[in-house]
Formats: sequence, structure tokens, C-alpha cells
Amino acid sequence: MRDEPLLADVSMTVRAPEDGIVRALSVAPGQVVHAGAPLLEIVAADALWVRTPVYSGDLRRLVPDADAGVASLGARDSRLVVGRSVVGPPTSTPLDGTVDRYYALDTESSDFFPGERVVVSIPFDTEETLRSVPHSAVLHDPTGASWVYVCAEEHAYSRTRIEVLRHEGDLAVFQNGPEVDTCIAVVGAAELYGAEFPPGH
Repeated sequence: MRDEPLLADVSMTVRAPEDGIVRALSVAPGQVVHAGAPLLEIVAADALWVRTPVYSGDLRRLVPDADAGVASLGARDSRLVVGRSVVGPPTSTPLDGTVDRYYALDTESSDFFPGERVVVSIPFDTEETLRSVPHSAVLHDPTGASWVYVCAEEHAYSRTRIEVLRHEGDLAVFQNGPEVDTCIAVVGAAELYGAEFPPGH
């Protein structure tokens, strides 16, 4: 029998099979792992994908296999980068009622970084008349859905969902929302949302 230790104090270099970015670590320094156990997860960074949650009620209205426009979050005047529709994993968020769609960015594009949040413009198959409201009237909830507050009566408002398609100057162009000439709250949308859902709710 051998009485040597099991070489537990010997360091070993583990080389990744390809270049990429460490997305997740499965072990901690000094931790004992079993043979074949995954140590970390590496994702390729040469081809970026954008994961876009889409309201499940709108899935059938998407233009099949159409490209999307991708822009930096908060940069309304930045140029749109084309995202090609690709087949991704079947992921969704049932509590939010959304199903994920995936778009691949140009491998030559350096406009975005892995993990960055972006604005995605997805074409819908619709003949509905488009309308617009000032940006200040639009509220985005934590799930990414867009809303405006419609005047119900004096000092009373009703939150109505809209689908923002694009931004034109200081206006948000939308569909599936209030009709033309509907009274809406142009300012104070965040305050109205806070009154509707007070802290702790």
C-alpha cells in the first residue's frame, strides 16, 4: 500500500476549450469537488444574444422570423443595431405572463456588452392606427410593460397598458392603448403608480 497523500495540495491548470466570459462559478476556493463536477460556466462573447420577454398575449401578433432593432437603454437617439431572430431555449416567466424571444447581434458590433440591458423594437403584424404620447406620460413597471394613466373623472385616473413601438423625439409612438384625443396624465405617472401601489405592497 502507498502511504503518500492523494496529491490534494498539487495545483492544476484547467484550460477552457474556447474563449469566453465566466458566467457562473460552481465552487469556492479550497472546496473539495468530485471528479467530473462542473467548476464554472463560460459563455462565448464573440456572438451576443438578446433575450427579450414578450407578453404571451402578443406572441401570435409577432411578424414571424422578423429582425428586431436593438439600442442602448436610455439612449433614445442612438442608432438601432439589427438583431436577427434565432431559436433559443424555451424560457419564460409565468408570473409575469411573458415568454422569451431571442435575437442575435452582429458579431462585428461593439455597441453592447454581455449582461447589458437594452431596448428592443420588435415588429408586430398589425393594421391598427398608431398614436403617440409624450415620454413623460409613459410609465414602465418592473416587468418592462408600458402604461399610461387615463382620466376617469376629476382627480381619478385609470392605468391602461400600451405597446410602445418606437421613440420619435420627445414622443413615444404606441399601439393598443387609448384612442386619439383621450385625456391622459402627461406628468406625474410615477406618483400615480406609487399611490396605486404604496410601499410594502
